[in-house]
Amino acid sequence: MPTKNAEQLKARTGALKKKLAAKGGSMEGTALRALKKKIRRVQRKRRRIESAAARAAKAGKKEKSE
Repeated sequence: MPTKNAEQLKARTGALKKKLAAKGGSMEGTALRALKKKIRRVQRKRRRIESAAARAAKAGKKEKSE
């Protein structure tokens, strides 16, 4: 499976949040918790990707300045 970039994960989070807003009131507890957990996992993955890219950019900048 190809890796996802931050923009794709942000779009996925938006789609899941939209689904939660539309169907959240009528979902039962276990399905609702599972959907919220999925949203949190996607958000965490996006934040990890963004921070890793920022660290790599910072390290590259540091090497160039030396």
